[in-house]
Amino acid sequence: MSRVVEYTGNQQAGIWSPAIWGNCDIEDIKARGEALIWEDDFATFGVDGSAYQIVEDTAGSARLTKVDVGRGGGLEFEHDGATDNDEVNIELGSGSVSVISGFVLEAGTKTWFEAMFQTTNVTDHAFGMAIVLGESGIGAANMLTDDSAALADKSYVGVSVLNADSDLLDFVYNTASGGGEVSVGTKAIAISTSYSIGIYSDGTTCWFYFNGEKVDEDGVLLTATDFPNGLDLVPAASTKMGTISGTGSMTLQGWRVVCDK
Repeated sequence: MSRVVEYTGNQQAGIWSPAIWGNCDIEDIKARGEALIWEDDFATFGVDGSAYQIVEDTAGSARLTKVDVGRGGGLEFEHDGATDNDEVNIELGSGSVSVISGFVLEAGTKTWFEAMFQTTNVTDHAFGMAIVLGESGIGAANMLTDDSAALADKSYVGVSVLNADSDLLDFVYNTASGGGEVSVGTKAIAISTSYSIGIYSDGTTCWFYFNGEKVDEDGVLLTATDFPNGLDLVPAASTKMGTISGTGSMTLQGWRVVCDK
């Protein structure tokens, strides 16, 4: 029986980075039936939205809205500033798709992940966000910690933006109940600018990418301390507003993950 699980939206959200996907022959991977594939530009979100677990803060102070972005759709994580520490979270892994775990970084497995986004707030002490491959349940309430927007102590690999450094994208990984989050490097971001973040693991080393370029040429060994080696991970994203007076949004323009076992 094939283990392929695949979804694609109506259109590709943008141009996926050749540096990440150049050695990913999706059609060959699908034909061998030993892969998990998920790609979504959110163009039909709402129709198939039950594939995701969603958390929105009460009273309408934070909400998730489907928007049209470029060639495809997008999800806007919107905050109106009415509530301190309001949040919006989304995680693949609930509802209409029964087999969505299994994206894993481990020996003998190649894994690719990329997400595209832009934000409207890079004011310090205001807006925090994260886009990760994380353990099941990471998208629950308080995925990001109040007042700091630090990621909760879960297993994950991806990017984080803290309230205190809203214009700084931090490439990070962590194993739950381990020694703490590890940073691989940082990149500056600006408002209303589209960015691409991603990872590629060849089964030995994991490289982080920003706009199609490696953040660190050496990458991270999967056996490194506190790297989530061998754990099932799913795409997840979160935003949190750190001040009542702050407003802002993050638009997730699309993501794709492939795990070739």
